[in-house]
Amino acid sequence: MSAARQISPIDEGATARSDNDAESPERSLNHSESAGLEASPAVRRHLPDERRALTHHFSIAGQEGYLTVGVYEDGLPGEIFITMAKQGSTISGLMDSFATAVSLALQYGVPLEVLCSKFTHVRFEPSGWSGNPKIGYAKSIVDYVFRWLERKFITLCGAPHKVIWTKPLRGKNQADVQFVAAGDPSGFDFTSCSLT
Repeated sequence: MSAARQISPIDEGATARSDNDAESPERSLNHSESAGLEASPAVRRHLPDERRALTHHFSIAGQEGYLTVGVYEDGLPGEIFITMAKQGSTISGLMDSFATAVSLALQYGVPLEVLCSKFTHVRFEPSGWSGNPKIGYAKSIVDYVFRWLERKFITLCGAPHKVIWTKPLRGKNQADVQFVAAGDPSGFDFTSCSLT
């Protein structure tokens, strides 16, 4: 496909055309405008310069690491960092690059639910027992990360929720963090749930 040709949305009833089609780019562009379909550019939602974050230590088959999740003011995740204990290793570089790609996806509006559905149960080495009783056996580091994110930010005891800080975090007091059901300003009773 040439760089000059633009991609336009295809109607459900339209048939696919090859790149060798004789239709000019101008005619294709006019056709999409006449159909009332306008492509909107992706908009990146930047995180504030000072933001809250959750850091979680994990270990899978002897590979230790830390997952840090930066959150927006509304408690939704906006970036992740995966730091492996063996700096300079191949797995460390891959996890760092993967975390950057996931962070950009979150900032451009890809729902965490979509990412979790695509990356949970992905199987590759290292895999093994995680030491986290809520997750158990991790099929890969990616599997562990997204299952943990799903438990923390999507469902806990069957209710979707987001993180809200009730007071400034000082030290390691987990009581400073409150989990609130999404769309429910009165909150949700998570007292029977474990936040590990």
